[in-house]
Amino acid sequence: MDKEKIRSILYTAVSSILLFAFYIGVSKLCFAIFLSNMFGQDYMSERVLDTVKLIISLFIFYSLAYTFSVNNKYALQDYDNRGSTENFFGSKLSHVLSGKFFWVQLLCISVLSLVLPLSFTYGFVGGVFLPHLTGLLLKLSTLAIILPMLFVLVLISDIEAYRKLFCLKRKKKVIDTGIAKTVKELCIVAAIFLAGATCVPWFLPFIVTMINFAGRYNLPFIVINLTGAVLSVVFIYVAVVYLRAIAKRRRFMCDLKRLSEKSDTVISDINNVYGSLFFRRTGINFSVEKNNRRYDCKFVPGVFYTSPIIFSENGSGICKHTFRFLRFELFSILSRVDYAFDSGNEKILIVLPIPKDIYVATADSQPRPADTGDKTGEYKIYNATGFLSGLERGSIII
Repeated sequence: MDKEKIRSILYTAVSSILLFAFYIGVSKLCFAIFLSNMFGQDYMSERVLDTVKLIISLFIFYSLAYTFSVNNKYALQDYDNRGSTENFFGSKLSHVLSGKFFWVQLLCISVLSLVLPLSFTYGFVGGVFLPHLTGLLLKLSTLAIILPMLFVLVLISDIEAYRKLFCLKRKKKVIDTGIAKTVKELCIVAAIFLAGATCVPWFLPFIVTMINFAGRYNLPFIVINLTGAVLSVVFIYVAVVYLRAIAKRRRFMCDLKRLSEKSDTVISDINNVYGSLFFRRTGINFSVEKNNRRYDCKFVPGVFYTSPIIFSENGSGICKHTFRFLRFELFSILSRVDYAFDSGNEKILIVLPIPKDIYVATADSQPRPADTGDKTGEYKIYNATGFLSGLERGSIII
C-alpha cells in the first residue's frame, strides 16, 4: 500500500474519532443546557426526556457526520477519480459501499462505542428501549439499537457529500476543503444546536398543553386514520396508473398482432411486455420484420403522465418524478432509464405509456422536446400510434 493510501486512511480514521468526540461533547452540552432551561419544572417523565435526548443526538450526529464527510478531501478525490458522472442515488450508494472510507468510519465508531462506558455515550438509549436491563446485556443491546442508526446516518451523510460534489462539478466549481473551513462549519453546527437547546425549553409549556389537548380529543387516533386514508388513496392511485399502463401495453400488442395478420409483418421474440413496467430488463421486448427489414424494439415505460423522460445518446436516460401538494412542488427524484441493447438491426424505442413530455439531449446541447420518429444516438423514438402507423405504411426508416 502506497503512502498516499495510508495517509488517506489515517486521515479518515482521525476525522472519525474527532466526529465521535464532537458528537459526544456537543450532545452532552446540549442536554445540560436543555435541562437547566427547564428551571426545575417536571414537564416530562424520565423516559420521555431520554427520547428527546435520543432524537437530538441523532440530529447532532448527522450534522457533524455530513460536515466531516464534505470536508474529507481524500474521500471526495477518490469519488472524483472513480467517476462521478451520474447523479443517481444507486450510483452514489454503490460507490460509498465499495469504497474504504465508509468502512473506516464505521470501524472507528464501533470500536469507540464498544470501549467507552455506556453512561458516557448512549445512556439515554437504555432509558428509552431497555429500562429493565443492566450490565453487559444492557450495553450489547444498546449498541445493537444505536449503531445501525448511526451507520445509516453516516451512509446518508457520505451520499449527500458526493451529491454536493457532483452538483458543484456540473457548475464547474471546486469543492472547498481544509482545516479552517471544517472548524468554521463545526462551530456553526454546534452553535445552532446549542441555541436550539436553549430556546426549545421555553416552549415546553405550550407543547405539553397541546399534547394534553391531543390526548383529550384522541388526536393520535384521528392522525393515524387520516394517514391511513392518505396512504390508501396513494396506493389506489398507483395501482390504477399501473393497471392503465398494462392495459395500454396489451392494447398495443393486440393491434400489432392484428396488423401482422393483414399484412406481411412478422412478429418474433416477444419478451417481458408487462414485466418491463416494473423492473429494468436487458435486451429487446420484440422484433418485427417487414419488407426485408428487421426492427428490434424495446419498451420504455413512462408510467406516470407528469414525469418527463430525457433520452441521451449513450443508451440511458433520466425520468424526473416530482411530488406536489396541490400546486406546490415538494421535492423531485431522478430515476435511471436504461434502454441500451446490442443489435445488428434497426433499433426502435417505443415509449408506452408515454408521459406528457419527452426530451432528447446530446453532449453538445441542452435537452430539447422530442416527437415520435426523432432519433437519439442509434435509436429511433416512437409512441405506440406512431410506430403502428409507420409500420403499416412502411415509413419507418432509420
